[in-house]
Amino acid sequence: YIKSHDARAVPASRINFDLKPDQWELGRLFAEVVYGRKTNKAQLKAFVEGIARPYINNRQQTRSRNRIKGGATFYLNVRPRTSLLAAVTFADVDYYHGATPIDLSSLESNFSVGIKWEATGKTTGQIKVGYLVKDLEDESLRDFAGLSAQATILWEPKTYSRVKLLIQRRTDESIQYDSSYFVTTRLAASWEHDLKENLTFALRFDGQNDKYSAERDDDLLDYAVDLDYYMNKRLDIGFRYIYSLKTSNVENTDYIANIFLLKIALKTL
Repeated sequence: YIKSHDARAVPASRINFDLKPDQWELGRLFAEVVYGRKTNKAQLKAFVEGIARPYINNRQQTRSRNRIKGGATFYLNVRPRTSLLAAVTFADVDYYHGATPIDLSSLESNFSVGIKWEATGKTTGQIKVGYLVKDLEDESLRDFAGLSAQATILWEPKTYSRVKLLIQRRTDESIQYDSSYFVTTRLAASWEHDLKENLTFALRFDGQNDKYSAERDDDLLDYAVDLDYYMNKRLDIGFRYIYSLKTSNVENTDYIANIFLLKIALKTL
């Protein structure tokens, strides 16, 4: 369970002139079953997920939605630490509020193939490329059919140094009144370096382009620097600075933000 809000002008948020940000609650249930061991020739994973996300202020209740998603992935081991995969997922997005001006409810299906490898040399990762269809229930709205992709790669040149890479292309829910969805293309990279056994320094980059089914086109760039100090096995203190830049072809949505974050994490177990 999470209770939070939409930060102003972030992807999937609206142009908000209210004093308070748009607040929402989120409840999530997830279950997964795995048939076959990693050492077997083949393995099958299946999952089901339910997410409820009601908006609770600023007259945004029409954005409330439920999302039920399920799917399965088949792995075929071609080498001791390398597998080919084929995956299929389906999702039902239900905007259940009766006062919604347009019905953004949709059915999504994604078929993908890829490869997964673990500790092959100094890298671990997974790459998937597929075909994604988002079918809007309202026939007057534009549907989407096109490329989907996700790649996560971890490179560890040294035991104390790590490079992470994320590439992603997917659809997301739109709040713009004349747009039924937007397509997100994202590239994120980070370098983490252990200065000491209990002190870690990191540089991060996150770039994202959002193309709406209407004429809106947004670019968001985040540059960050982290410093984490692990006082003991239970207590972690960290600092992060983020320089965030957003540009858009829609007026009044561009911004530059300097964000300072202080983290105190306590592990109870």
